[in-house]
Amino acid sequence: MAWMAELGSFTAQPDGKKLRGILCALDSEESVLVVLNHPYWDAESIGAERHKRALRGFLSKFLPQLHAIEINGMRSRKENREVLELGAVLGIPVISGGDRHGFEANAVLNLSPAASFEEFVREVRDEKRSEIVFMPQYFEPLPLRLIENAWHALSDAPGEFGRGHWMTRVFIEQNGEAKRLSQFTGTRFHRFVDKFRWVISQVANPVLRPALRLPFLGHEEGGL
Repeated sequence: MAWMAELGSFTAQPDGKKLRGILCALDSEESVLVVLNHPYWDAESIGAERHKRALRGFLSKFLPQLHAIEINGMRSRKENREVLELGAVLGIPVISGGDRHGFEANAVLNLSPAASFEEFVREVRDEKRSEIVFMPQYFEPLPLRLIENAWHALSDAPGEFGRGHWMTRVFIEQNGEAKRLSQFTGTRFHRFVDKFRWVISQVANPVLRPALRLPFLGHEEGGL
């Protein structure tokens, strides 16, 4: 819990001077795996070239504290090929991401004989070994997969303890506070989201998927 508080504090108030100390401390923990997630994703929309300059700057300073970089099942195949090339250049393993997208675990998984996470960490850190498998959905058109995941987020999930109804899992920031959509039941905004949800449900319908897949065939994000 102390680590979570430390990392949460850094996220709230980033300080480049503290970052090396944090990464070095994490690196010193033998059961910890420090992974640079989706390195080529320009999440802040600062521009591809500016993002790559920032990435090169980060790697020049902190590469010794990194154990692997991530290949992400919800990023483009072009971007993931760049990640594989980067891993080869840097000489560090490329591993799958552990985050969950919608109802699927991940479209890219790691295969390992390890019997525990600690053994897997040693496999990556010490042996520099990573074996990846691409699940069939990875080769589906990415736009359709993103729509399907949006529908997963807006669907009821009885197995999600305490948050079974979709309205309890969608949050809105208001005056700096995150509020569940269920707090806005009956409002104009709620009615708008409900209409958007209906449209997404139609596009994500499995019956329509073959027809929606056709425009993407032969393209980078298509199934070929």
